Amino acid sequence: MSASGGQNSSGSSAHSAIQAGVDLHVYGQNWRDEIPARYLRGEYLDNDAAGAAYERARVVLNDHWADMREHGFVSNRVFDAVAAGGRVVSDSIEGLAELFGPAVRTYSSPEEPRRSRRRLAVRRPRWP
Repeated sequence: MSASGGQNSSGSSAHSAIQAGVDLHVYGQNWRDEIPARYLRGEYLDNDAAGAAYERARVVLNDHWADMREHGFVSNRVFDAVAAGGRVVSDSIEGLAELFGPAVRTYSSPEEPRRSRRRLAVRRPRWP
């Protein structure tokens, strides 16, 4: 499972996945003091490598910043990951379901990814 970006609040999907025992690869700045080092893969995922990383990941986790959610701005990561063939699990944001339909699964609380550990950790989950 892969997570990238700077959204590193304690309520993030990355924190929930780690608490659930999911094997996670995290890219992004400011994570060093937030999660155990074994999950960190780098501070930056180069755009040239992102598509392949998203496609290889069992699931790509995405969290929106509060201001993005407030203004209905869907993260570029979602577009990039879906275009690369990645399977995305994201926090819910207005317009996401209309844009992506079943291609992106959403959660509305940090506990949901934790409860879904078995479904998220399988090699190739059923996806549309």
